[in-house]
Amino acid sequence: VILSDNTSIRAELLGTAITVSPPSGSIFPVGTSTVTVTATDAAGNTSTATFTVTVQYLFLGFTGRVSNPPATTFAIAGNMIPISFSLSGFKGYGIFAAGSPSSQRVNCMTGTPIGASSPASLPFGLIYMPDSYSVYWQTNAAWRGTCREFSVSLNDGSTRTINFRFYDDPPGSIVTEEKRPSGKAAS
Repeated sequence: VILSDNTSIRAELLGTAITVSPPSGSIFPVGTSTVTVTATDAAGNTSTATFTVTVQYLFLGFTGRVSNPPATTFAIAGNMIPISFSLSGFKGYGIFAAGSPSSQRVNCMTGTPIGASSPASLPFGLIYMPDSYSVYWQTNAAWRGTCREFSVSLNDGSTRTINFRFYDDPPGSIVTEEKRPSGKAAS
């Protein structure tokens, strides 16, 4: 927080002392910080105000073989899916909020959550390569024919998501009437 010279001059002319916490010139960490400003006039009257400053990473979107919302990424349940993103440089390995990344089943038509979210299975953890973070998400074969939202919550308070739809039958597979549930017509 830096008070402009005009603010200091006006305060001195009016006989008002202004204090700021954290002090003017402070560098804020990633996340949300509260700033408190107190003004005391020559008669001893005091007034205090607070505001918050939020510092977030410069998230440049997901890259690779996934689509950014509102698009949906189609995948085969049971496969491992590489997910990469950039925060405009290396920000350390402690970038995830507690419990992140996670996934949650959602209604394929409305996107409404179904049940609780669960931690994402990331066999290789978080990997950093020049200007890009990557995770490899191990999906579950039982998710065939469902939709899920993959969520990355960062320690800056932001959450980024990817929408997934898992094929009923893997692309290129031959589906016979014997394999198809009764009452479901072949397309």
